[in-house]
Amino acid sequence: MRYTLHFDGSCYQNPGGICAYGFHVDTDEDEPKRVHEGYGRILDDVRTNNVAEFEGVIHALDWFIKNVNDSEHLTIFGDSDMVISSIKRNKRSKKEHMLRLQGCAQSLISSLDCEWTAKRIHRSKNKVADELAGRTRKALSKLKAIEMS
Repeated sequence: MRYTLHFDGSCYQNPGGICAYGFHVDTDEDEPKRVHEGYGRILDDVRTNNVAEFEGVIHALDWFIKNVNDSEHLTIFGDSDMVISSIKRNKRSKKEHMLRLQGCAQSLISSLDCEWTAKRIHRSKNKVADELAGRTRKALSKLKAIEMS
């Protein structure tokens, strides 16, 4: 079976703000079926949009590797040129925290038991992952506001 994976990250008050990621995995058929949606909070000391994007693909790949056993091909979609280029090993960051995230993503890619491709897409074609990340970030912002009051 063939699958698609969409990921995104979101950071309010970039850098240093509240960051979250979102992803979804679908079957890649004539009538795709949603297999899983995931989202979460970024707890790294360094919180930026790029960190959130990397965390999105890392958590998505980790979920995929642990839960999908019948994949022939995985197509990874994201709207971050940095992450897509890094996965393809076309770009390398000079920042230590980004190198750690790149290494983690590349290690997960290397452990896939299927063929894969990674494609950068326009943000308008990444709406579900964007909404998952945005909704999570907004919920965290509301919690932080409650904690501070």
